[in-house]
Amino acid sequence: MSPLRPAATSHAPRRAAGPERGGADADDTVGTNQLEPLLTVPELARYLGIPIKTLYAWRYRRHGPPALRVGRHLRYRVRDVEEWMLCCLESGDAHRPR
Repeated sequence: MSPLRPAATSHAPRRAAGPERGGADADDTVGTNQLEPLLTVPELARYLGIPIKTLYAWRYRRHGPPALRVGRHLRYRVRDVEEWMLCCLESGDAHRPR
């Protein structure tokens, strides 16, 4: 598992019950329909080793990794963060405009 992957949280999708519980086979639940886990602001800040305020400042200035708004909360898709980090490596600029 990537160090960027968050620990299982309450927003993670649940697996269907196995055949022993009258549900679908375990093979039916594994595949492309599973949702990608989202990172919270504190999780991403901790991973990047930066203050939480920096993420909010980057968002205000339209820099940094793109975020999703879920209700009033910000969430980051792991693939967007990884793509942003690769772009930073290539360009040498962490403040890439979105």
